[in-house]
Amino acid sequence: RLQAHRRCRDVHSSSRHVSIGSVATTSLQRRARPTAATSSKTFLFTVFCIIVEANSSSHSEVKMSEPCRKRAREDREDSETKEPSFDELVDAASRVLKEDGEMNHKKVLKTLKQQLPRWRITDKKLHKAIMHIRSAPKEVKEQVHLNTEGRLMGTPKGFNYDFKAIDAIDLSDKMILKKLVGECEKAYKKKSFWLAANAKPRFTLEALAKQIFEFHTADVKGYDETRSGAEWWVQFRGTKSAHGKSIGFHWDRDEFYADRTDQNVHPQIGTVTYLSEHGAPTLVLDQSPIPKGESRDIHSGALSHPKLGKHICFDGRFLHGVPAELSRHLKEDQFTRITFLVNIWISHIPTDTAPWPEEDVKSMSTFSLPVSFSQILLRSPTAVTVDHKCPVQGFAFGRKGESHELWLPTPRGGGSPDDNMVLTFTSKAPARLVRSMK
Repeated sequence: RLQAHRRCRDVHSSSRHVSIGSVATTSLQRRARPTAATSSKTFLFTVFCIIVEANSSSHSEVKMSEPCRKRAREDREDSETKEPSFDELVDAASRVLKEDGEMNHKKVLKTLKQQLPRWRITDKKLHKAIMHIRSAPKEVKEQVHLNTEGRLMGTPKGFNYDFKAIDAIDLSDKMILKKLVGECEKAYKKKSFWLAANAKPRFTLEALAKQIFEFHTADVKGYDETRSGAEWWVQFRGTKSAHGKSIGFHWDRDEFYADRTDQNVHPQIGTVTYLSEHGAPTLVLDQSPIPKGESRDIHSGALSHPKLGKHICFDGRFLHGVPAELSRHLKEDQFTRITFLVNIWISHIPTDTAPWPEEDVKSMSTFSLPVSFSQILLRSPTAVTVDHKCPVQGFAFGRKGESHELWLPTPRGGGSPDDNMVLTFTSKAPARLVRSMK
């Protein structure tokens, strides 16, 4: 027995890190061969001790630490779930958005988790996939035709395209003004929204857009209400704005359509409603887009300084901007310029513009505004002549492929104490627009 115990000890020390099967086999081959001096009972006891000792040693070796157990759990989870590739995520999100293109990020994520419960989808990756989908080129569904004046073909009669200014909203009540500004802050999404002519407004800003549309189309008859309406959005500019005090010169148009066809489709009427009395004026120049490599002299325009509750309108084809260089001196160190903008479209819906999302309607408020759009409240602007003695300002604008330079004689001393001016540039000092060949 003592000899058998020694043999077990020797085998255990030499085979501690070997598997049970290997230990048993090696030991039997090297140590457990019975001889004439060894009884069968001693042999069996030797084998038993070898197996017991090796088995005990093996169990002590495979005991798992906490990090190992955690890794094992992760491995099991990996076998049960899948991390989709970016292309797979784009395909899946595209199918969801095809059913509802205005579905927000959270709703897409919820839908995908219901449809594909084994997929591990992070917010960051899904956001990237949705941005990729929405920025991808799309096809233009139909060709838009323009008349010789550059307006939409079939535009009905009844529009007045002249510059006008109206004291439209009484915002002397500070509580109403505060609520209205709060609504604009919620609606400031850096994109525009659509309200069809036959749609029922769901909150205050949509109701205001509807009133503006109805005022400017009061004398317009015989148009398709399902394909006509108001494109509306909000702008904030000022000393604290990340976008600065200015808005660069531009033409309002169907941007999506222009990107894909190089054709400018403009609204019939552009409008601005001021919700503050601070900041740079709106300058409208009587000039539609020009071809590459050409230039034009501009002889007329209009200048409107912000005034609380004032509403202005102008020809939707005309160049306009908000140059801080033409601001009047302000005593306030800090200010915010707030505007509510509405474009009037007849027989055309801007291609990539959709109504305010239904799931976000509950975040908006409904309250009455003291609005009065009336021809009686029209204010006659002051006529200002700009001659060669006036200083000239230069402005560059336009993205790649649409680079422009504008040389603008500016009225001395602001032109007039009035906040509305009609500008006439003399033949010796016209404003000049130049478009690059690039």
